[in-house]
Amino acid sequence: MSKKKKFVPAANALLFSGCELLAIILPVLALVLLALPAWHASWEKIELPENYRLPYVNRDNYYLYSRCAALETARSRYLFLGDSAIWGMYAGNSGTIPAQLNRMLKKKCCGNLAIDGLHPVAMRTLMQSFGSAIRNRTVLIYFNPLWVNSAKYDLSADEPFTVNHPELLPQFGSIACYQAKFDKKIGILLDRHVRFFGWKKHLQNYFYQNEDFKTYLIKHHLSNPFAPIRRQIVPEEKEHKGTDKNYQTRGIPVQHWEWVSLDKSRQWQALLDTVKILRSRGNRVLVMVGTINPGLLDAGTLTGLRKLRQQAAADLKQKGIDSIMLPEVKAEFYADASHLLESGYAQVADFLLKEKIIVP
Repeated sequence: MSKKKKFVPAANALLFSGCELLAIILPVLALVLLALPAWHASWEKIELPENYRLPYVNRDNYYLYSRCAALETARSRYLFLGDSAIWGMYAGNSGTIPAQLNRMLKKKCCGNLAIDGLHPVAMRTLMQSFGSAIRNRTVLIYFNPLWVNSAKYDLSADEPFTVNHPELLPQFGSIACYQAKFDKKIGILLDRHVRFFGWKKHLQNYFYQNEDFKTYLIKHHLSNPFAPIRRQIVPEEKEHKGTDKNYQTRGIPVQHWEWVSLDKSRQWQALLDTVKILRSRGNRVLVMVGTINPGLLDAGTLTGLRKLRQQAAADLKQKGIDSIMLPEVKAEFYADASHLLESGYAQVADFLLKEKIIVP
């Protein structure tokens, strides 16, 4: 008696074994996760403007930052790294420190790789995950004392706090003030470590104004969904044109801050870690110990700032890290607590030339 065949229901009688499924799925995944971003990176042409700085609207686009950093590294001998005090919150593209140095030297030798809101903890991750192209250059890191003006800004406080660049924080660690949901943290790690997701976020940020793709398709269901994507892009800052209004004109009151000791500071340790990362890639690193507007600090806070700056310089020297104390610029040249006006940046640029920190 012949054995009956077992009937297995299947669409169009197509069945795959586990090995056959893997043979199909793995190449497709490789195509999507690896080949597609790699192809697009070679297809998309980025042209840096003369006075490049990452546009404000793209400050969370770390994929774009990594590609622009590679281009800026290739054309600049000196690279400036820091937060908006270097990026130039109240300056136009030609008014930042790197731009003014290039104009003074009459040649392109300084690049601006700062990002608005880039505190040292975020800077460490940025260099780890997105700064690998920064090699064999002189990197000038700006230490902004603003980030140690309280336990909250130092990220060592316990209460919840809206942190700049949360995508660059350690997602699972001891930063108690950062409280994101588990799935959000996993998504951030995917964006950081899987090129496809960082590339996808770049497209979404640069061409679709951060709108979710599904939402965009619903809104523009009669349009070609790929129409916004362009091959040639010029990442140029267009929002910040510069101002001559100082902190007094803007009516900012005098403030009192409680400085965090550097030996207990999370932000200071992150800055030291960033120096190590950059040095491991053949860079010469110099830390610029920054200042705060003296007109905005009460007497006790200003005294504490001066002691903090001395402590920073001494700690860097003890650790064998090159540094320079930037001069105290007069209050009238500040737009707020830590951002200089273009006239103030000109003074800092002139100081760096006179001290031969930047040479032709």
